Amino acid sequence: MLNVKIFDVDRGFCAAVQTGDRHQILIDCGYNSRSGFHPSRYLLDSSTRRLNYLIVPTLTEGSLAGFYGLIGHSFNNCFSIERLIINPSIDVESLPELIVRNFRTRNSLKFLSDVCQRCSNVERAVYLGDVKLSFFWNTYPEFLDFPNLSLVTFLSYQNFSILFPGNLKTEGWRNLLQNSRFRERLRQVNLLVASNHGQEDGYCPDVFNYCNPSLIIVSNRSRHLLSPTAIHRYERQMQMAQKSSGQPGILTTLDAGTITIQQTSDNSVRAIAQRSKNYQLKQKE
Repeated sequence: MLNVKIFDVDRGFCAAVQTGDRHQILIDCGYNSRSGFHPSRYLLDSSTRRLNYLIVPTLTEGSLAGFYGLIGHSFNNCFSIERLIINPSIDVESLPELIVRNFRTRNSLKFLSDVCQRCSNVERAVYLGDVKLSFFWNTYPEFLDFPNLSLVTFLSYQNFSILFPGNLKTEGWRNLLQNSRFRERLRQVNLLVASNHGQEDGYCPDVFNYCNPSLIIVSNRSRHLLSPTAIHRYERQMQMAQKSSGQPGILTTLDAGTITIQQTSDNSVRAIAQRSKNYQLKQKE
């Protein structure tokens, strides 16, 4: 069984993954200041006492919004965090240059240094029961901006695969596309989370030469409304899926609320939207 929640947040991004054998994964640690949602509160309310993986795809202030809350609850023994994962090419020695180029604030240096010191080694593929996590990343100093240094995560279960690209921008996508293994993983994707909250600089048309998802989810909020250009680009890519399924090819958390991806008893997969209809998702052959 697989249950993935992509939360409606207004700071950063946050998704929680629960497997049938009770493994728990959290991807990013954003929160919602309007609704009061916070990842640490969600874990406590769902009686989670062990988080197997905390994956932090992008080291931006928005993405790290709820990080210290999670760590604080961990230190207070509310729950344990077994492994903290970021792009392995980012370490304490690389941070001074990255901070200057991205944040230019002293506070961020200490903040991110603390993250790096807690991190575990990253394996290219991790198996948690029937769930597989595959990681890809661009490297420092080839890239000097945090969005293009996003840790890209593929989550696979049976014939279903979700892609979480962080805040990857066009040039970062194109660099990863040179990797044949990355291209092969794209071919298996059923559900794509749009990079960088669906903003235009996270869109790369070359990705869709290999990736043909049945649904694209955009985690956006009122401060990151989709531009008409961005909407048109994604809608154009999803045109064939819309014709064949009769369902929208794009869901946004701003409109749909929290979106739950769930495997049903007959092994089919559906997307359950908090504020709109439910949708059946195709699986790869």
